Amino acid sequence: MKNTDTLTSARTLPETLSLKLNPDVRGEVLPETMKFVPSDNANAYPFLETKILVPGRFLASLVRPDKTYETHLAFFLPKKDKAPGDEHYPSDLRQSGVAARLTKVETTERGGILRLSLSGLARVGFSELGAGELPEMRVAPKKERRPENAKTLIKLLGDLKRLFLGPGEKNGKFESDFRLLETLVEKRPSLPPDYVMATLDVTGRVRGEYAILSDVAERYLRVMELLLKGVPFANVTDDDAPAAPRAPETPERLPAIETAGKTTGETADKTSGKPTTDPARDLPAEADGLSALFPEIREKLASPKLPERVRKVAERETERLRHSAPFGSERGVILDYLEWLAELPWEGDDDFETPDLAKARQILDRDHWGLEKVKKRILEFLAVLKLTRGAAKTPILCLAGPPGVGKTSLGKSVAACLGREFASVSLGGIGDEAEIRGHRRAYVGARPGRIIAALRRAGANNPVFLLDEIDKLSRGPAGDPGSALLEALDPEQNRDFTDHFLEMPFDLSKVLFVITANVPENIPDPLKNRLEIIRIPGYSQEEKLQIARRHVLPGELKRHGLEPDDLILSDDTLATVIDRHTREAGVRELSRAISALAGSRSLAKAEGRKFEKELKTKDLPGILGSPFRRPGLPEKQDLEGVVAGLAWTPEGGEIMLVEAAVMPGCGRISLTGHLGNVMIESARTAISLVRSRAKDWNLDDSFFLDRDFHVHLPQGAIPKDGPSAGVCLATVIVSLAANRKIRSDLAMTGEITLRGPILPVGGLKDKLLAAKRAGMNSVIVPERNLEDISEFRKDLPPDLEIIPVHTMDDV
Repeated sequence: MKNTDTLTSARTLPETLSLKLNPDVRGEVLPETMKFVPSDNANAYPFLETKILVPGRFLASLVRPDKTYETHLAFFLPKKDKAPGDEHYPSDLRQSGVAARLTKVETTERGGILRLSLSGLARVGFSELGAGELPEMRVAPKKERRPENAKTLIKLLGDLKRLFLGPGEKNGKFESDFRLLETLVEKRPSLPPDYVMATLDVTGRVRGEYAILSDVAERYLRVMELLLKGVPFANVTDDDAPAAPRAPETPERLPAIETAGKTTGETADKTSGKPTTDPARDLPAEADGLSALFPEIREKLASPKLPERVRKVAERETERLRHSAPFGSERGVILDYLEWLAELPWEGDDDFETPDLAKARQILDRDHWGLEKVKKRILEFLAVLKLTRGAAKTPILCLAGPPGVGKTSLGKSVAACLGREFASVSLGGIGDEAEIRGHRRAYVGARPGRIIAALRRAGANNPVFLLDEIDKLSRGPAGDPGSALLEALDPEQNRDFTDHFLEMPFDLSKVLFVITANVPENIPDPLKNRLEIIRIPGYSQEEKLQIARRHVLPGELKRHGLEPDDLILSDDTLATVIDRHTREAGVRELSRAISALAGSRSLAKAEGRKFEKELKTKDLPGILGSPFRRPGLPEKQDLEGVVAGLAWTPEGGEIMLVEAAVMPGCGRISLTGHLGNVMIESARTAISLVRSRAKDWNLDDSFFLDRDFHVHLPQGAIPKDGPSAGVCLATVIVSLAANRKIRSDLAMTGEITLRGPILPVGGLKDKLLAAKRAGMNSVIVPERNLEDISEFRKDLPPDLEIIPVHTMDDV
């Protein structure tokens, strides 16, 4: 039966707080029932001795029938602050409290007030209350959650120490006590925050919120938060705190108190007779300095799989750890280093697993639609590994192409084909060599480089390792990360790759590196020389349609909790989404668009509304918004001095308009549109070519003498560069000089020379796909690119007319 009577609380914060460490509570068995004391400001914490004031009427409840005192009391705090002496109901009390042993009862000069000396034992919870002024209750110890990582505990203790013993005048007793706390924290992690909390002058509500915390890290953070807020300290003294419990000054003696032993680590000072603390007596007992918090490190360092050279280094560092100061800064660095040595996959399985090419082909076809040339090269790569049993120094594959075409997923598929772990590191924006080679341990916060860190996460020394976006490496004042990668990627050197943090070689020869890049031309030349670049072009509309049907749509339906028949998209609807609502070389925008369609159906289904399961083309604008405007000519009509050019960007192919205007003048040329140096030179070459061939093309040579030309490429905020716009630049000038219009459904690309021949260009498949997306019917391309076009002609729309040209005469 739960008691609903009111309970009068004890005021437990005296004018002078007596506080003393008592770390020698050796798992004392708690009685099943204890006397219950509701307190509004209890300072009783496990392993701490303190004194509180209670009303004198409590004395009768503390005396047993045999005229001895109760030796165990439980203190529970109210959920809300109340004035001292206010009444509480059991329902007002928090479910977590502290069990303490009563060591002394004293009378005070203030009439009707008792002073109780307490030794905290453990955190407890109560389950049942009896009746009486101090009712009895059933209690059970509360379990605490320790930090999983020992380094977390070390850092928390260091931060708490800096805040607690930092600038400011404090009782000198705190410093000596904290030195003892450092030696005990590994076995009793809650002791430091409990000690600091007991010294703070805070309200019962704050103590109650702290008392119910079961997570050790949360206790540290809560106490540090109070210190940062400038919470004052209580007036703490140990003048009346005896070295060992004595008999109470009341007539009745407490037998349990008489037999209590002295505190571990305490010795009597010969001159004063007061106890002093010797922290060395409570140092961890393990001779190697690896405490009970690090058994997994000790076990891994003793593994027979650990190379002998690594074992010798670990033994040397363990010897340093043995002689380091408890929880000093050096100790944390050594422990961190030993943990890395223990966790790294130094040795692996020497048996080479022969790739199953049939299974590999099946995995590649399952995960990727199209990309036949790329998949064929990957299978050839795996075949070499199979025939040589991994002994051949295979080239490092570099998958280059626009975003969203599946470069990263191809790397994962290679790992699946080989049955290996997959590790990856993003190199975009890295400008520090230490990110690759690691930091030397002399620096604060030193860590290994990203390659070693990724191998630790993978847990294997032969994973498929993806280095993503290698073309976005930068070179800064902290070194060249591209140069640091040379040793890791070179098969002649990576057997002895050295990380500055480890300061010993690590074998990377079993790692299968796969590189990705958007613009391979931006890869540093020494690195590019070690790579086999496989270019992945953008997808055609048919390929996007198949990818959406086979991969994207089923995945989005599952992710949105829909059944296959909840969202039906016809081929015409999907084609409209691809053609009018996305503009990309890959399929990321397409995935987002289909996700939006699935989201609209999920909302309707969740709200119980009826909806048409098949989406029509006319329904798309209401969900996806207005279609993109075609990036072709603003007016669908033939114009003078306006031509559609083709450009390649890291995002795929794009239509690029080239405009020219002529006005009276003296032959000056203006070039605008955020052009790069190469394109400016190409424009000047075009002017010179047209003027030199004016008679051949029946142009009036005087036309160029008394007129000024202005050539502009719209979208001036976007940088533009490259030589492939030469044909367009020459064409718009001829159009103005000959007063002839250019077809609006015709696009062109090609680099020109001063003599007129047209040179081949790159990224042609992406450019041709962009032309079709923009509604072009014909494209002028360099004749020397015909061989390239033959490789992907089947991926192009059959109604797209390709016109090869050899010179500007043909144009």
